[in-house]
Amino acid sequence: EQDQSSARARRPWVVLAVLFLTVWLIGPDGLGERHGGFLRERILLLGLVAIIPALELDVRKIGIRVGAAVLAAAAALQLAAMWDYALTSNRLADDFMQVKPHIGSGRRIKIMLVGDYGRFKANPLLHTGNMLGIGTGNVVWDNYEVAQYFFPAKYRDDLADRRARAQQARRMYRFMFPFPNDVAGEDLDEWSDLLAQAHREIDVLVVWGTNPWLDAINTQWYGPEPTFEQANVRIFQHR
Repeated sequence: EQDQSSARARRPWVVLAVLFLTVWLIGPDGLGERHGGFLRERILLLGLVAIIPALELDVRKIGIRVGAAVLAAAAALQLAAMWDYALTSNRLADDFMQVKPHIGSGRRIKIMLVGDYGRFKANPLLHTGNMLGIGTGNVVWDNYEVAQYFFPAKYRDDLADRRARAQQARRMYRFMFPFPNDVAGEDLDEWSDLLAQAHREIDVLVVWGTNPWLDAINTQWYGPEPTFEQANVRIFQHR
């Protein structure tokens, strides 16, 4: 009777774990740029958490011991991967943040990441630029929270035009090369149009990486020579 009661108590967790893992297997990677991404990874984590109370573990059984050893090995590999990511992120962030003392305060900043994703799906530099606004009074146009409807700090309704422009600017933060020619052309045209409309609202361009097509567009309003350049990052001031 006690075993039956324990099985009944675990049954909802089994159903919940199966539900989460099914969504992880067949669900989309995200809900679109406006609604958030990395959905499957988050669902998988919930499924793994739900599995724990659904299991009845008896360490006296050889299968349980083997499973524990496999989980320990998986955890060690995951720890090594996270350590590798942390070291890479720290190195890239240190290189990027060299620009901070050369920008000043009270400036309006646009950040451009030029290159590829590298070895990791999560780009270590994706939100590093937001640190340029901490304690400086700078406005970082790439701070995506203010351009999204689901964050508490966002543009007021009477600034709808600015919110739309910030959403577009934020979307143009990363240029991946080499692109297929048609995709690269579309993105370059969009960036050129956006800059023609909004360059007066951008005091500083911080560019990580380089590409001659982008540089040609940027020099219409900025530079042409960087006011600071080191490692893979450059600063261009509005003319």
